[in-house]
Amino acid sequence: MNIALLLSSLYLSAIDIRTHKIRNKSLLAISAIFASIALVQRASLYPISALIFLFLGLLGAYFGLGAGDVKLATILSLFFLPLEISMWTDWIHAFIWIVAFMVAGQLINRKSLADPIPLAPAICAAFIWCA
Repeated sequence: MNIALLLSSLYLSAIDIRTHKIRNKSLLAISAIFASIALVQRASLYPISALIFLFLGLLGAYFGLGAGDVKLATILSLFFLPLEISMWTDWIHAFIWIVAFMVAGQLINRKSLADPIPLAPAICAAFIWCA
């Protein structure tokens, strides 16, 4: 399951960096792959975590977070983020640090903070950190 997470994260991050879009087809395919692996391995699912991410993501979308980012985080939380405070705090810390480095990179490259920042790499890397 972790290898699938790593490979899908690399793919989605590369797409998001290049196009600033995460396509529904990609999310659907990755969801099917994770669901298949989870079924074969009898892995646990975390629907409460997914619902929390969906709610927080919709709140974030109100403030400008992309819908693809919301869907990606919701899908990954369903398969990889148990409802444990320590896991959630690890995810939040990893996400914040990675986004901070991405913002610093944006400033070093003399880009405006108004330019879009692809969040898929930060979302995926935080889940990899926690997996």
